[in-house]
Amino acid sequence: MSPRPPTPVCKVFLVCKQIFTDAITRECTLVSPLQQVVAPEYPLCAYLYFFARWGNAHGSYRVEVRLRDPGGAVLWRHEVAQPLQASDPLRVVPLSLSRCRVRIPQPGTYEFVLLANGQEVAADVFLARLCEPDPA
Repeated sequence: MSPRPPTPVCKVFLVCKQIFTDAITRECTLVSPLQQVVAPEYPLCAYLYFFARWGNAHGSYRVEVRLRDPGGAVLWRHEVAQPLQASDPLRVVPLSLSRCRVRIPQPGTYEFVLLANGQEVAADVFLARLCEPDPA
């Protein structure tokens, strides 16, 4: 049995409205990084994109993103179909997850979590708020 690859060190973990990837250079353009969504009603189904940069990655990694509530319950998850392959632990590895349909049940405080082979490598707070009524 081959040894388990080292847990990557996540240098960046962002939620965005959209990510464009150049077909030739593979460079990413991140559009509107988010820390919250505002909607008139819930539950909300939002299309979100995720971007991360890893260091110390060497081997094959199953990549997953989860949405957790403050009690730690997993409300949504997305696992990347193909494992991420990294061959050089000194190289920074960009990771982009595109157009994930995330169901947010109600306004509140949540946490997006990034996992590599089941190990948490990054987490960030994410807020869901109701729109303020329009003063008429």
